[in-house]
Amino acid sequence: MQVGHVFTEDEDVANVRDMRQELGSGIGIMLDVNQGWTADEAIRVGSRLDEFDLAWLEEPVLADDFKGVP
Repeated sequence: MQVGHVFTEDEDVANVRDMRQELGSGIGIMLDVNQGWTADEAIRVGSRLDEFDLAWLEEPVLADDFKGVP
């Protein structure tokens, strides 16, 4: 599922919540942010998504965002 570019953070979280409810816990959910978040957004949204037991969260930040790395 693509996130991080079209919808707001709240809408992305709601979409993942809806997907998890429909799929149940037996199917993994993989998200691709396609470098769409800042480091702060990745930490904040990633924390909110933690409850949905994601199998994968791909490319949350720009590959060369070295300033965002703590």
